[in-house]
Amino acid sequence: MSPVSPAAVTTRRSDFRYQIRPGQVVTDSVQLFNLSAQPEQLEVYATNAYDTPSGTFALEPKGRARTGIGLWTHLPLSETTVPAQSTQTVTFQVSVPSDAPPGDYAGGLVALATTPSSTPTDSKVAVRQGVATAMFIRVVGKLVPAAVVSGVRVHLSVPPFAPLMGTSWARVGVLVHNTGNTDLTGSVNVRVVDIFGHTVKQFAPIPVRVLVPGAEVTMAEPRWRSLPIAGPERVQTSFEALGIGTSTRTTSVWIVPWATAAAAVAGALLIVVVAVYAVLFVLRRGRRDPLVVPARVQPAPASVEPVRSAPEQLKERHAPASVRRGVAVVAGLVAARMAVAAFGRGSGSSAAGTRTGAKGPHGRRPTNAKGRRR
Repeated sequence: MSPVSPAAVTTRRSDFRYQIRPGQVVTDSVQLFNLSAQPEQLEVYATNAYDTPSGTFALEPKGRARTGIGLWTHLPLSETTVPAQSTQTVTFQVSVPSDAPPGDYAGGLVALATTPSSTPTDSKVAVRQGVATAMFIRVVGKLVPAAVVSGVRVHLSVPPFAPLMGTSWARVGVLVHNTGNTDLTGSVNVRVVDIFGHTVKQFAPIPVRVLVPGAEVTMAEPRWRSLPIAGPERVQTSFEALGIGTSTRTTSVWIVPWATAAAAVAGALLIVVVAVYAVLFVLRRGRRDPLVVPARVQPAPASVEPVRSAPEQLKERHAPASVRRGVAVVAGLVAARMAVAAFGRGSGSSAAGTRTGAKGPHGRRPTNAKGRRR
């Protein structure tokens, strides 16, 4: 399927391009080539275009609402059969309404096989093959090219122990919105920097071949593998297109190895528990086997003590307490016995003195049986 070139033009056209004023009608033709050995029954229709995440545009299926080119293009037929090894020309008209807003419109003509191609018997998917030719229309009027980076999406994957094994990765998507009324061609650029401004990752630019007016698409970068260990990162994005300059947007993301952090916290808690248990164990042992701490000796009050010889002082200082007590008891007993004896001797002398002057009846002192005086 390809446009029919005018007779005076030798270069074949690859698509349809028109610059039309509101209310104007354009007539053109397209050729269908059947290069197979059997007839091909085709469904022919016009439709609008939409952008894909890869930066190109695709044509909407027939069931979508008809607007723009899909509504303005009028074909004389909806189905046709092209004989084998032959060509068929279809003439159509493009009628732009008088109130059509100025700007660029994208769409195309589609020729789709009505019979699905052969598929495995157990398949539930019907495949219909087709061909298409793009169509671009610019409605004359004031043109306002504009676009913004409307969002940045970052998806992080940090498996357990990823900092050690290098298994972490991220997917960065840039949401670009064509806010003007012209088709845009440019590129999306993404750069990741750390908190010090050093470049951590520089992605290759994503080419955007056609961004139609009103389109808002997400341009996805390839996976970013082996992320930094941890910390905040800034994702700087920009969309550069001819005629509009550069639109930028920056977002911040935190790379946190949650599983590794959880393992570290668990290890720290285990260390704390072991330390507390060790302290409690030591305190419990201390209660069972208390340490003997000598009491602080307070100085004795000053008093008058009898003067003792050095040997006595040395003996008292070095003798055990029990021995000292025993000696004191014995000394007390000895002193008591001596006192009693002394008292007895004193009493006997007095009685003897009384008896000394006593004489017998004959004036002599009495004697005992042996003749001794008593």
